Amino acid sequence: MEIQDSEENLAVLFFDPVSENTDKLLRDVYFELINEGDFIEKYSHIKDSLNIEHSHQSVGIQIADYISGTFSAMLRGITSNNYELGQKMFFEYVYPNLRRYNGKIMGAGIREVQSDSQFRNYLKTEFEKISKKYL
Repeated sequence: MEIQDSEENLAVLFFDPVSENTDKLLRDVYFELINEGDFIEKYSHIKDSLNIEHSHQSVGIQIADYISGTFSAMLRGITSNNYELGQKMFFEYVYPNLRRYNGKIMGAGIREVQSDSQFRNYLKTEFEKISKKYL
């Protein structure tokens, strides 16, 4: 969704090791797509080590861990005041970069799985309360 609108966008895909046979299959498919795929010329940011790096060595996974940690701290701060640093980090570094659709992040930048409109309304209200402290 994000990368289709601009040549400047970037998508990152990670594979964790599954088994020797599955890993080889994924590497072979990736190699074929990179070398034979007709779509590849449209993208200038393909990292040629996909499925080679393990997740604990991957900068992308480390960034995802950082984002999930700050978001977790933001959520825990709804019922506790012990997570202010995590909330501050979330609103300073993560929130400005969340994907938005029609100006809203709930449902675009932040998605929920299993949808629960009652919880969503509670979370949205609390989220907006906390955000006023930092934004």
